Amino acid sequence: MVVTSDRMVQDAARRAGATAVTAEAFLAALDAPGAPDTDDDTGDDDGDDDDAPAKRGNPRRASRDERNVRRALSRLRGRGRA
Repeated sequence: MVVTSDRMVQDAARRAGATAVTAEAFLAALDAPGAPDTDDDTGDDDGDDDDAPAKRGNPRRASRDERNVRRALSRLRGRGRA
């Protein structure tokens, strides 16, 4: 697991097969070990995606990278309880 807020380091870590976690997510996991992981998308969505290509797959499923981050953070939380 690599903890960094540097995008280039995150990309290099993912290419190498490691899980990249942002520093903010890591600190939040350390501060609230029992809190559920809620990562809401609060982006500006005004519906201008008419020209976007049709996407495939389950839109509610998190990306592979996001699932890896959640798994790594849950393992980190689990170690603090023992």
